Amino acid sequence: MKKKWQQLSIFLLGHSFMILFIITGLVFLGFNLFTPYVADDYTYMGGKSLLDMLHKEYMQYMNMNGRSVAHFLARVFLSQNKILFDVINTGMFLWLTYCIYLHANGTKHTRVSKNISALTYLFIPCSIWLFVDVIGQTCLWLVGTCNYMWGAVWIITLLLPYSLYFIHGQNTCQHWYQQIPLILLAVVAGWSSENTSGALIMIMLGWIVYALFTKTKLKAWMFESLIGTLIGYALLIFSPGHSVRMNDPQYAMSVVDDRNPLLIIAERFANATKFLFTKQIVLILLLAFFIILHIYQKKAKELIYSEILFGLAAFACEYALILSPGRQTDRVTFGVTILLVIACSIGLAGTAYDRKELHFVRSAGMTVLLLFTFYQGVNGAYDVVTSYKAATDRVNYVETQVAKGAKQVVVPYITPEPATKYSAQYMLCDLSEFPTFWTNRVFAEHYKLDSVKAVKQERFDLIYKNTERRFTKCSDFTEYLRAIRKKGYTAFLSVHDDGSHFLNRTDKKILKKCGISKTPTFRQSFLAVIDDGKALYSNTGTEKLSYNCTIDDKQFSLLSQGKYNTIDADCSIKMNNQELTSPAGGMHVIVYNKKKQCNLYIMARSQFYPLSRRDRHSIR
Repeated sequence: MKKKWQQLSIFLLGHSFMILFIITGLVFLGFNLFTPYVADDYTYMGGKSLLDMLHKEYMQYMNMNGRSVAHFLARVFLSQNKILFDVINTGMFLWLTYCIYLHANGTKHTRVSKNISALTYLFIPCSIWLFVDVIGQTCLWLVGTCNYMWGAVWIITLLLPYSLYFIHGQNTCQHWYQQIPLILLAVVAGWSSENTSGALIMIMLGWIVYALFTKTKLKAWMFESLIGTLIGYALLIFSPGHSVRMNDPQYAMSVVDDRNPLLIIAERFANATKFLFTKQIVLILLLAFFIILHIYQKKAKELIYSEILFGLAAFACEYALILSPGRQTDRVTFGVTILLVIACSIGLAGTAYDRKELHFVRSAGMTVLLLFTFYQGVNGAYDVVTSYKAATDRVNYVETQVAKGAKQVVVPYITPEPATKYSAQYMLCDLSEFPTFWTNRVFAEHYKLDSVKAVKQERFDLIYKNTERRFTKCSDFTEYLRAIRKKGYTAFLSVHDDGSHFLNRTDKKILKKCGISKTPTFRQSFLAVIDDGKALYSNTGTEKLSYNCTIDDKQFSLLSQGKYNTIDADCSIKMNNQELTSPAGGMHVIVYNKKKQCNLYIMARSQFYPLSRRDRHSIR
């Protein structure tokens, strides 16, 4: 028995690298499978053919955004089954971790890596998992991943020949057939991300300068890749869509700041510094430790230089955002973290652990890192699965309503709200209570609905969950008024601020048939109760109105306050003291099914919806 355990231990130790690699892939695949389509994903859906997707991307390049490579890939994947993306994205993440490993260890497992190759690799996915901000948005969310993780993969793959050549003495681009794909990769890498691609150029120039000072032989592929990167970067930065977007007043509302430019720069500098020395402080201190240690150990100058170069590039990648005209999201810091992880991995692999103190520090540090990763992974998995179930249930509900002929659908917010950075929906635009909000519009367009809006879960369960087809299929207010005249229903109407703009001639005729001859004028108060198609009560005027009644042993209380003579408008429809209306201005209608004894639907028609925005996205 003891011998078998020894054999098993020897086997596990001998294959530890491969075991860690497989576990990393399985965990990441699991998180991918439980990440739904969200936000911008619905914007990039609907490509009918490859030519159609190319045309759409061309139009976006000319009018919206320069990240054509990332967004074209997103369109392609969104036209296929999501499992295909999940599998390929897992492969890309594994390549990301392995490519960083090659930066640190080289391809031939040279002097810097023989003893700790598995530990070096373990450090990489754990560090990414812990220190990447909003990792769900940058590594799991389809559109976000194509922009950030895939962009980082192109960049660090392009930098790999430099690390192999200068750190490990391996020239992997000796032949012309190796240089052609390198040039193509350089264009794609330069075309990836504004700040990270800029850091890429900095690192390439840094190695060329190093070669000049140390009289290291420069290779043709270095200049070829640099030129290709500059071409790609120019295509990104100077895209016509970038200028159009910056001149768009709708976009400008979120980026224009009337303060002194120096104050703006100072604030952004402070924010960038705060990010580095709070969320990335562990990696920065670890990198500083390796640099000082390697200077003390008199390590090769190229090793120390590479650590400093990647570290400085990470800082430049973060501080470059100071001069950006637009509002920056947490996603843009992905490249910063990846560059710091590369620098620390090079330091970890290049350290000589010839003293007991260093062995202890290495073992203790990796143990703490692994424990934190496991803890965060469990919390993240629970959050991701919970959010996925809520999002899937919502989509299933929408598809059911669409199948029934619904044109206007109300759905609940994702409940519980995503609470960790591992969920793609964490701090990302969800559906809003306003049907004209951009996420609502693209979602409605995808499912061929007239409108969709989101409400709190308890409100959805109380009012909208049991909505009948006759109400959801209504495409305008007139159809809705016709639907509430059916027997077996009681409709309650109340005006908040002003509801007159949505009562056309046909609407007034329908209300008159119900027995309501007097309808509100501009900003007048209005209350009405229609029971079995006949008016049980109606009133309009310039003062606050209220009315109470009992239906099926349920107490209903109504209130309406227009804005005719007052600053504060008000509106209320309560059932057993439970509020059913929303804060929106306009005509509020709630329908009660007397047969089922439940609320069916509430509709608010308002002239005060936010201004419709152009079809723009959250990706920046």
